Amino acid sequence: KNAYAYFGRRPTIEDSTQYITADQIVFDKNTGLGRAQGNFVYIDTLQGITLHADNSDFNRDTKVVLATGRPLMIIKQESDSIYVTGDSLYSGVRADTIYAVDSTRMIPDSLNEQVVIQPPADTTKNPAPVAQSPVKEKIRKDRLPNLDTSVKDLADSLHMKTLVETIPQLEQSADSVQARTIDRIDSVRFFQAFHHVRIFSDSMQSICDSMYFSGRDSVFRLFQNPIVWAKDSQLTGDTIYLYTKNKKPHHIEVLENAFSISRSNDSFYNQLKGNTINGFFKDGDIEHVVAKGSAESLYYLQDDDSAYTGANYAEADLITLYFQKKAIDKITWEFQVKGGFYPVSEVPDDKRRFRNFRWEEAKRPKSREELLE
Repeated sequence: KNAYAYFGRRPTIEDSTQYITADQIVFDKNTGLGRAQGNFVYIDTLQGITLHADNSDFNRDTKVVLATGRPLMIIKQESDSIYVTGDSLYSGVRADTIYAVDSTRMIPDSLNEQVVIQPPADTTKNPAPVAQSPVKEKIRKDRLPNLDTSVKDLADSLHMKTLVETIPQLEQSADSVQARTIDRIDSVRFFQAFHHVRIFSDSMQSICDSMYFSGRDSVFRLFQNPIVWAKDSQLTGDTIYLYTKNKKPHHIEVLENAFSISRSNDSFYNQLKGNTINGFFKDGDIEHVVAKGSAESLYYLQDDDSAYTGANYAEADLITLYFQKKAIDKITWEFQVKGGFYPVSEVPDDKRRFRNFRWEEAKRPKSREELLE
């Protein structure tokens, strides 16, 4: 027996770890599936994460959410909260759901690195939950006894949706697909953002085409033309992993075609390239940066009066920059080192701007308000 219902006048659905509200909600009590329209808000009270969007499809029981229409995710912290937006935001719990999972419904797709969870033929045959807190539904007495056809169609369409979870290879384990898996209630939440992704915090900003974040390791994985800005520095590469600790930048890893640029003034740019770049933070500020593999560096030197005296260019297999008070304090070059010093007026054009130089300051998110424009 179905239990579809339509609620207007901004209803709320909540339990011990989540809160859902919107202008209108179509909801099926039997399956936990729902569709929210208008000023959707989802709060994960356990992990301090909030989702805002125009619309959303969700599953109350499995805690899956797909937000569309100007979606915004907020990772709250004592200071410097992180804001994420994109064309769509998808969130769920890793394979550790509170339900037993039947392996016959999980079909690995090796080409797309996805696991497709097929909907059961009969939703009433889902395994019983291992544990679940009672759910309170606060409805303002506007429940409609009969749903019109359009609302029924909307609710029925939820059964036709196949959940697709993209799982990065880094976290995929050998036993991630089992005959039956019973996971803990304390499962961690993950988020995926798709297309025109922008991230803003006071200490760090970023753009990319797609993003994956897991509460398990607190790593932002940025894919397809990612750019990260921190203070006066810009980092680009094929893929960027931003590791956070206590919700602050701790370590950044730029994989393939790694390029770091910092503007010294309107004419001069300090540059560092390598196959990979690893940056390490202390108290939110960069402490040292390591470029490895066909590494190049160009750094402008100033005298005591801040006048530019020249530029130091070098090539090496390994280049390390050390910072003090947010400024370069020391540079070391190791293995197959070559290069030299150039007076400012004699820096060659091919050294002044490294190959694939792009200063993308115009694309940098300037404020959290800008994310919603």
